[in-house]
Parts: sequence; C-alpha cells; structure tokens
Amino acid sequence: MSVARPRCAANGWVRHQPGGVFSSCIAPHIHVAPKRRNIHFQSGSSDPQIAQANASGSSGRDSDPPPWALMGRMVPADSIALTTDQKQVLITSAAARLSGLDTDAFDAQLQELLLLLPDMRSRLLSLKPSILVELCEDTRAVAYKLIQLREMFPDANVSIIIAKRPTLLTAAEWPGVEGAHRKLREMFPEGGLGQMVTQQPLLLVEEVDQLVEELGRCVSGWRWGVGRPSRSRGVLIVGSLGSKSHTQ
Repeated sequence: MSVARPRCAANGWVRHQPGGVFSSCIAPHIHVAPKRRNIHFQSGSSDPQIAQANASGSSGRDSDPPPWALMGRMVPADSIALTTDQKQVLITSAAARLSGLDTDAFDAQLQELLLLLPDMRSRLLSLKPSILVELCEDTRAVAYKLIQLREMFPDANVSIIIAKRPTLLTAAEWPGVEGAHRKLREMFPEGGLGQMVTQQPLLLVEEVDQLVEELGRCVSGWRWGVGRPSRSRGVLIVGSLGSKSHTQ
C-alpha cells in the first residue's frame, strides 16, 4: 500500500483528512531563511580588502576628537581662573627653572627668604622671577643687608620697606642706599626718617636733593638755601614720591 503524499494548493495551505485525503487551507508552509554565519577576520588576514577595512577603522579611531571637543564648548586658556596657591606654584616653578635648581631645592631657599621677610609673601605674585632668584640665591647676604637697614633706620619697619620695594636689596639698587641715608640725615636732622622710608622706600632710590629743589620751585617761600627742610616738608616729599610711584 502506497502512502499518499500531500499536495500543495495554490494558496500554500494543505489539510489532512481521514482516508489519506489531503485538502487545502490547514497549515502554511513556513519558509525560514538560512542563518548567517558571523565571520571574524584576524588583523593579520591575507585578504587585502579586509586588511584595508581594518586599517581604515583603526585610523578612524585614532583621529577621533578629544573628549572635551565632543561637548561642543571650548574654553580659552586665558579665561581659566587660577587660585592664589596655583599662581604661586607657577611663579615658583618659573623661578626654579631660571635658577637651575629643582623645585624642592628652590622652595627651601624661598622659605628661608620668607622667614626673613614675612611681609614679602603678599608680593610673590607680582614679583619677577629674576628678582626672586637673586634674593633667594643668597639669603645670608639678604639677612646682612636687613641688619644694615635696621642700623640706618632704627624706627623703620624693614620688612615692610622690602615688601614695598624688593629690588632695594638687589645689586642694581643696594649700592645707593647708604648714600641716600646720608642725604636724608642732612636734610632731616630732627629725625623721623624711619617712618618716612617705611611709607615711601623710593626715598632710598631717588635723588632726594633734586626732588627738594623741584618742590622748592613749586612751593612759594620754600627755598633750599633758606633754613633746613622740616618734617612737614618731608611729608610733602613722601606724598610727591607716592604720586610718582603710582604713575610709573
């Protein structure tokens, strides 16, 4: 006895009935697509097309923009706000490179200088690295100059004087300090020099006698050859130098 095989109807449906009779409209033919196999190629494949594709993919990854550019907002470097400590670190690092020392060694010298001149800490941010290097490279010489200043002006605040004008201790200005002290003593024998130079250290740098001559031409009744300048005239000199220092 032969077994009847079902026949497909035009609509793709077949039905099985008793007696070996098959009829349409019972179950559909399900066509399943063959499963694709994922083929993985190694980077050392000999296929030139595959090698080119791998190379283009890796170069694309290497040329990706930096993460901060993906955010769509670039911040200019000059708009980045730095704290006081960060600015001080930058200045100290620049001075250390200029001195030829490593950062730790130069920082040790800087701490010695600040022990001698505690008021200078507020001036570090505005001090040129070259001046800072000159002051830090020989703290013993700085200490000796401070002693000399205190002997010249016993009632002066030497730390504030140097904080206002750190270049006074440099090789460019220090040689003229002793001569300026002699001139000030001749001009103001009644004293008060310490307060004057504390308020205006430019008195130790500028030609004071020339300044007095100039002020004598501006103030009526005040001539250099008549009498001696009083303390009130010294205050006038300090005020004049103060306005001059602000305009420089």
